[in-house]
Amino acid sequence: WLKRSSIHWLSSAVCSRLTRLLMFGLGCCGPRETLPLEPEDRRWSPPACTTTATEVLQKPLPPSQPSSVGRSWLPQWLRCQRRSSVSAPGLSTLTSGRDADVSSMARAELQHGPWVMPTDPLDAEWAAVRRTVDTREVARLEEFRRVVQASGLDAHEACTCEGAAPHSQKASTLLRFLRARNGDCGKSLAMFKEALDWRRDFGIDRKLRDWRSEWADGTSSRVRLLQKYTFIGLLGQDHEGLPAYVHRNAMSDIHGLLREIGAEGLLLYMVGLIEDQFDQAHQRMMRTGHFISNFVEVYDVGNYGLVPGYLSRCWKSAPFYKDNVPVWDKVYPERVRIIFIVRVPTMFYAVWQIFLPMLPEATKKKIRMKGFHAESWLEEMRCVLPPESIPEWLRIDTAEAIAQGHPRGGLIPEGAGKC
Repeated sequence: WLKRSSIHWLSSAVCSRLTRLLMFGLGCCGPRETLPLEPEDRRWSPPACTTTATEVLQKPLPPSQPSSVGRSWLPQWLRCQRRSSVSAPGLSTLTSGRDADVSSMARAELQHGPWVMPTDPLDAEWAAVRRTVDTREVARLEEFRRVVQASGLDAHEACTCEGAAPHSQKASTLLRFLRARNGDCGKSLAMFKEALDWRRDFGIDRKLRDWRSEWADGTSSRVRLLQKYTFIGLLGQDHEGLPAYVHRNAMSDIHGLLREIGAEGLLLYMVGLIEDQFDQAHQRMMRTGHFISNFVEVYDVGNYGLVPGYLSRCWKSAPFYKDNVPVWDKVYPERVRIIFIVRVPTMFYAVWQIFLPMLPEATKKKIRMKGFHAESWLEEMRCVLPPESIPEWLRIDTAEAIAQGHPRGGLIPEGAGKC
C-alpha cells in the first residue's frame, strides 16, 4: 500500500523526472532514449560497409524512415553511427564508422578534384572549408567574413599581436562561431568580438607561449605537480584522426590544484590542451583538404573510493568550472562532437545541476550520461573511437582494471606546489 501511494504521489512531471534521474544514477536503469543528433525527417540509413565510395555517391538518398526502437533504450538509428563532419548543424547526415570520412572526402574529390594545397595558408584553409561544407553554408560564411572585415576586427589586437593567429580571416574559426549562433551573422559577430576581447585582455597568446616553454622545460614546481597529479589524459585518436581526451574528475583534486598552482595555472594547462587539439585539427585539414574541428571527450565521474572525499571534491571544484565553462564556450565554440560522462553516481546529479544551465542547448544534445557498467556506453563509444583508444578500464568494470586506469590523479598534499 505504501509503495502504491508513493508512486501515485510521484506522478507529477517534476517528481517523475527526479525519480528517473535517481534510478539512472543508481545504475537501476538507463535512459529510455538518447537525444537525437538530427531531426527525424533528416535522417537516412547509411549503406553497408562493403559499398564503395563511388557507389554511395551514385545512389540517391532513400526517403527517411521512422526508427524502430523496440525495447532497447539505445535507438536503432544511433547504433554504430556518428555525426558526419560534412554538413552544417541541422543539415548533417548520420553515417557509419570510417565510411563517413571516406565518403565525404571522396565526394569532395569528385566535385573539386584531388586536393592540392594552395601556397598561402589562409587560402588553403578557405579552400578546404569550401570543399567540405554545404554551398549554402559557404555563402553564409563568406557573408560573415565580410561583416567581420567591415567591423574592423582584422585590426583587433588579438589578431595582430606577436604570436597571434589572424583569427578574423581564418575560415575554420569563423565557421565555428557562425555555427554556434545558427548562422546569424549579427549574433556570431557579437560572440566573436567577445572572444577576441577575452584573448586580448587575458593575454592568452603570450601566456601560452611562456607556459609551453615552461612545460617543455619540466622543472618548475607547478609543472611537476601537474605531471604527477593530473586528471586529464590522452586516450588516443578518434576515427577522424583527431586527439580524444579523458577527464578523470573522479580522481581529481581541483581544490588542491587551485591551492598550489592558482586558477591561472590550471586554466593555462586546460586551455593549452584545447589549443593543441585545434592545431592538430588544422594540420589534418591542411593534409587532407577536409574540414573537421570538433572532438570526442570522455569524463569519468565514478565514485570508486580510490581517492577519498568524493562529494567534497566535487563541490570544491564547482566554482572553478562555473567561472570558466562560459569562457570555453564563448572562446572555443563548437569544439565538441560528443561527450561521454561515464559511471555517473547519484550524488553527481546535485553538482551537475549547477553546470547544466551554463551549457548551450546544442552542447546539451551532445552529452551522453551513462551508468556504472561499460556495456551502457561501449557500443556508442566504439562508433567514434577505435579499439586502441579505449583502455581496459573503460571496457570492463572490474576493480583491478579501474584501479590501473590512467591518469591517476589523487589528493594533493598541502604545500606540494612549493617543493
